[in-house]
Parts: sequence; structure tokens; C-alpha cells
Amino acid sequence: MIRRILLFFAFLVSFAPAKAQEEDPPETPEHATFPVSLLLETAETAGGAEPLWRPDWPMELPPDLFRGRGGGSPFLSVEAAILPAGSEAQRVYRFARDREGRVREFPFLLGRVFFQAEFSYNDESLAAAIVLKGPGEADLLDLEVLEWEDSRPSLIRVLQGESYAFVFIQRKAGGILEAWYDTEGRLLEAYDFTLAPQAGGDRIVSCRLRGNGGEERYDYDGRGFVTGISGSPGDFSVLYYLEDLPRYREYRPAASGEEDPGAPAPGVYSLRWDEKAFLLSLSGIASGKDADPVDCRYEYTLDEGGNWIERREIRMIRGLGLLIPSPGVTIRRILEYEETE
Repeated sequence: MIRRILLFFAFLVSFAPAKAQEEDPPETPEHATFPVSLLLETAETAGGAEPLWRPDWPMELPPDLFRGRGGGSPFLSVEAAILPAGSEAQRVYRFARDREGRVREFPFLLGRVFFQAEFSYNDESLAAAIVLKGPGEADLLDLEVLEWEDSRPSLIRVLQGESYAFVFIQRKAGGILEAWYDTEGRLLEAYDFTLAPQAGGDRIVSCRLRGNGGEERYDYDGRGFVTGISGSPGDFSVLYYLEDLPRYREYRPAASGEEDPGAPAPGVYSLRWDEKAFLLSLSGIASGKDADPVDCRYEYTLDEGGNWIERREIRMIRGLGLLIPSPGVTIRRILEYEETE
């Protein structure tokens, strides 16, 4: 049965571009779509040397959120609770992998909103199911992999609420075609991905939404680290310093002037680290109207392994010609170490 479904979707995909030109897409799709191929690539790379952090992440999620003092992630899991200044509410993000090195859980930025992605694998160590949990109770998607090609998911069934959709992923020379269909075989959305050789293998360098022509592009350095992301919100860029530690990051909003509430504050920022890779300060000048200079310092509580389990931000606020310290964001981490013999 699954084989017949796969052949059916393969037939539809071969005609998808022509059909998209002849018929307008549904005005209100039954199912929210998103680029699954980006999610799968993140799962492939997050367990290796490449940092999970990206330059388009909000400022409250620092580059070393899941990092150990020696570089990379020597942990089986990291649970990080973000506590904004003056608020009892907290946001929790988690990264976890199993003892075989497979990524089990990580935060995934989707439409400027963070979802927690939870992966499970079959007996052949192939991704078999994915759960995406958003900030609201209704923000829940269940993805079940029905078919694989070259050990990668090629046909996925997605459940959102009471609505099902099917995602067909076809890798080709230099790219990926991802098409979403409803249960009646109607095309909901299609994404084009361009692949290019990077450190560690082919990586996605652009994602284009066929329906409205929107495109997002990704730049990499020689190690395969993301150094820039350009899309509808604007341009995000980062310059790394020593291993995977950002030294400068910049966000320039799109010329449309529309503010993205989930994006970092526009401007150029400098991050200063010590020799043990602890963040000492964040400073910069936001480019927004009447924006004040940013000047943040940090204090730590460490565990027995020398990794930080709490970081307290101290914001230096200008007043009466002085810099006055004020509490900022506090981050608490629960670390699970990998057992060593």
C-alpha cells in the first residue's frame, strides 16, 4: 500500500510545476506547511562539530546555550531554562542525543517561533518519527516516516490536529524537491532546495517556496558553519572567533521596514569571551529609532566539571551620566554528562 502511495506522489510531483502554473493554490490550505528538509538536515548536523546555534536566533538564546567549556557538546542532554528579568515565566529549551550519537531532541526555529523537535529511530537507526511541539497546546505536529531513500526519509505522513498531509521528498543532482499533498492528492505547497558541497558533505544553501517565490539563503565558512542567513526578515550574519564562538553578529532588517518581533534587535553586536570560552560581555548599538547602546556583563555558577549551570546577565543602563547595573536574563542549565569508562 505504501509503495502505491509513493508511486502516486512521484507521478504528481513530476507534473507539479505545470499544474502550479495552470491552477492557483488553495486560498486556505487545510494543513500548515514548513520545510521538512531543513529540519532533517539540522538533525543530521546537530550531533557533530557544527554548533546548533544560528545567527538568526533571538538574543536571549546565546551561542553557548548547549556548549561545554571544552567546545562542542560533551553532554547527553542539556535542559536550559530562560528567565527574563522581572518575570516568573520561563521558557525551556532542550538538546539531547543518545549513546549512539543520534540526535533525539533540539529546538527548531520555524516561522520565527521555536518548536521542540523530538526524533525517534527504528532498528536500522533510520529516523522513523518526529514530534514538533510549539509554544501552544494546539502547536503539535506528528510526523511518521513511511519510506526512505538512501537512508533518508522520502515519504512522510504529517498529523496536525485532525488533519493529515503527506510530504514527498525527492533528492536530485544539486537539489531537493519537497512537495506537500492533502489526503485527496491536491498539492498544498512545494519547496525547492539548492545543495552545494560544504565541509562534511552537501548542504542546503537556499530554500525557495514555489507558491510566492519567497527565498532564504545560507552562507557557510570553510568548516561548514553557518555565517549568514538572508530572507524576508532581513540579513543575519556572524563572524566566528576561535572554534565556534561568535565574535561579531549583525542583523539588518529587510528594506520593507516591517519589524519581525521574533528576530534579534537590529544592529551590530560584539561578544567577548575569556580563554575558557565563557562569555564575558555583549555590547553594541542597535539600529532602531531612539535605541540605547547595549552593554551586558555576565556572572556564573559552575558545576564540578567546570561547566556553567547558571548565568546571570547584568545590564548596564545609562542614567544621570552613569552606567547603572540592572538585572537581565538568567539562564539555568541541567546537564547530563556522557558516561566514560
